[in-house]
This record gives sequence, structure tokens and C-alpha cells, in this order.
Amino acid sequence: MVADHGFITINNYILMKKIVIMSFFALFFLQACKKDQTLIDNEKPEERAGKELQKLSNELIQSTNGWVAHVYTSEVKGDYSFYINFKENNVLTIRSDFDDNSFNTEQTSTYRLKKVMATTLIFDTDNYLDVLIDPNSNKGGKPGLGFGSDTEFEIKEQVGDTLKLTGKRRLTRLSLVKATAADKNFYTKSGIDGLSNYLKANPYLYIPDEKDANKKVQILINTDAVNRKVSFSTVEDNIFVSAEQFFAFSTPGISNLPVVYAGRTFVGFEWDKTNQKLFAITSKGDKVEVLVSTTPLTPLHLLIGTKYKSLTVPNQTTYPGWGTDFVTRRATAAKLPYSLKLETLKFDFNNDTKKVVLTVGIPQGTRQFYAYFGYDYTKTSLGVYKFTKDPSYVSPNGNGAIIESAMVPLLTERLTADTFTLDYFAHPTTKVILGQFKSVENPDFTFTGSLQ
Repeated sequence: MVADHGFITINNYILMKKIVIMSFFALFFLQACKKDQTLIDNEKPEERAGKELQKLSNELIQSTNGWVAHVYTSEVKGDYSFYINFKENNVLTIRSDFDDNSFNTEQTSTYRLKKVMATTLIFDTDNYLDVLIDPNSNKGGKPGLGFGSDTEFEIKEQVGDTLKLTGKRRLTRLSLVKATAADKNFYTKSGIDGLSNYLKANPYLYIPDEKDANKKVQILINTDAVNRKVSFSTVEDNIFVSAEQFFAFSTPGISNLPVVYAGRTFVGFEWDKTNQKLFAITSKGDKVEVLVSTTPLTPLHLLIGTKYKSLTVPNQTTYPGWGTDFVTRRATAAKLPYSLKLETLKFDFNNDTKKVVLTVGIPQGTRQFYAYFGYDYTKTSLGVYKFTKDPSYVSPNGNGAIIESAMVPLLTERLTADTFTLDYFAHPTTKVILGQFKSVENPDFTFTGSLQ
């Protein structure tokens, strides 16, 4: 017993000695870390972070003319501009370039600056920026995803008067540029109004070809939030040639990433508010007056499957450009089984294979489902289409079979029974250019959709 007791005592002594030595090293390590915290300018990390945040806060607030922001979305590829004034007490005011209303109506919201792994700018109450993250945005976007943006952005670098940020969740790019007096005037003095009205009234624009004055280069400026692009195009030997880029409304009118076309690089458009004229601006600073045509310069049937890959019929019971026969048949087809709802009809064209896939949105409650149908098509030189069911098409799911009988009034009795023409259709209110299919045999069966 004594020997055992002595053995236990020795072990305890050794264990206690180890504990003392380890505690000494732990204390030494903690002291070293504590010492390291004050090595830079004799300030702790939290003190340095506080000063960094305060410096950034002052810079945001003290920009005399506010800031111009550009958000480059990830799901629906686009460039959207905002005019923001950061104020004391974490308050901001904001406008956006989605449409006339958001451009002219200022919203008040809040923001925070926080140091996590990096300095982070957080927009923490609803404002126009939330339109881009809303999975059910009234501006469009992908179901359940919206446009693809963020509300928390890490500041990556500052170059002159520009702050470059990246979204923490979707890696959305955000740039903040100190606004000039001209920027402030453009965003706060209804700078978009005249331009917006001009684009609505004149959907068919062009500039002369630099190498051949008899040829016209068509310019399409689609202002719809989801499909907002500017494009330059011509038809050469019945072949469509085009270049396009996303754009945003901003000083001096429209800005876009460089578009290279016919030997020239275009970087935006200048709006002459006084004379109600639009000029294309090249990278060299040249101004080319944009002219107006009363009719489209390029037939739409040459563009579908090339410039435009799809036509999406919206989720509506009636819509501009829809014929009475289509409205009636859509309402009949909407009586789907299993409490499914009939939403969008998206036609995806492949010009090379002359095939089209119809994707039908059929949500059930809060769950989103899709049904798929495959077709072959032929097209005459005048642009008359004939659709037939593709026997080789393999659906990625079985949902098409579930709703096929309900879709007979639209698909079997019209789409594959008739022939169709395709033309442009200007929305009577927004003036956005849509595509319209019209049955040759049944002229009241017409439907329109957005072009993408």
C-alpha cells in the first residue's frame, strides 16, 4: 500500500510539474499575443479597425455630390446604376435607373460599415438594391434567384475616387464612384426623362455604315430591366452580324462596356436634351448622330436563334399583342391537373439544328416545376414557320406527359397545326420591343414575348 501510495504521489508530482510548465508557456504565448496586438502604431487590432471604419465613413458622407453606383448582376447578366447619398447616423438616400419612377423617386434607407474578415458595407433595410435580390421581383429575374446580387459587399480596393467591392454571397461586383456635379444634376434633375421618352417613341434606330453610306447599322436599345442591352447589327448576304453589350443609364445618357463593331469601338450614347438628339460615342471621343427609322431594318426571323436565343411569353391572362383566340385557349389550357398553375412559356431556338424547346412553368403552391416539349421547325425565305413535334426529343423529366392533354388547345390544335410569321411588336406603354408570332390560318391566334 505504501509503495502504491508512493507511486501515485510521484505520478501526481510529475503531472503537476507538466501542468506548471505548460501553464508557463501558455502564459508566455498569451503575453506575446497581447504584445503583438500593440506592435502596429501601438494600437490594438480593434482600435485600428475602428479608425479604418471611421475613415471610410467620413469619405462616404463627405462626398459633396454623392456617389454613382454600378451593380453587375450574376444571374440575369446586367449593369444597373444607382445614385446614393450616404449621410450621418447610417442613413442614405438612393435612386435607381430601372425606370422613370425609380429614377425620379428618392428612397431613404440605412446602411452599416462593419469589419469582419474585411471592411464590409451592408445595406440593411429595403431600397432599390433589393429589387436585384428579390426572388419574386416585379422587374423579372430568374425564379427563386432574382437578378443575382447581394446586400453585403466587401471593399476590395480603392483606386482614386472609385471604390471596388464584391458581394459576400454571390460575388456580385459593385463599384462606387464619387459623383461629379454633372452626375448629381443628371440623377436629380430628371436627366433620364427626355431620353426615356425618346427611346420609347423611336424603337428603330440606326447609324450610317462608316465604310458604305448606303448601308445602315441597326441599333437596338432594349430598356427592359431583364433584357437591357444595346446592340449594333447588319445583314450581309442574308447573314446576321451583330455585337452587343449591357448598359446602364448614367451621365451623359447611356454607358456601356465597349462594343466593337465594323472597326469602331462604342462606349456609350450622349443625349442632347436641348435638341432631343442621341449620339453614339466611340472610344476615340467621336460622336455619331443616331438616326430614326419608322420600320425595323432587320427582319426578326433572321435574328431568332442567332441574336435572340429565346422568346418568353409572360405569366399573364392577357397581354399586349395577344390575340383573342390565344387568350381563350391559354385560359382553357390553364386548367391543369394536380393544382398546377400555368405560368411562362419559353421557346428556346437553335438556328443550326432548326429545333425549339418549349419550357412551361407549372408551379404547385410554393414549389416550382417545369414541363418540356421538343419541336422541329422549318422556315421559308420570307420567314414563315412550320412547327412539328420532334420524335427524338427526350424530356429531362416526365412533367410534359402530365400536362400534355391540357395543353392540346395551344399546342396540338394551333402550334403544330398552323404556320406562323414572326415580327416585332412594340409594347404600347413601355415601348419595349417584343417578338410576336401570328398564325397564318387563324389571325386571332397571336402571342408576344420578351426576346433574349
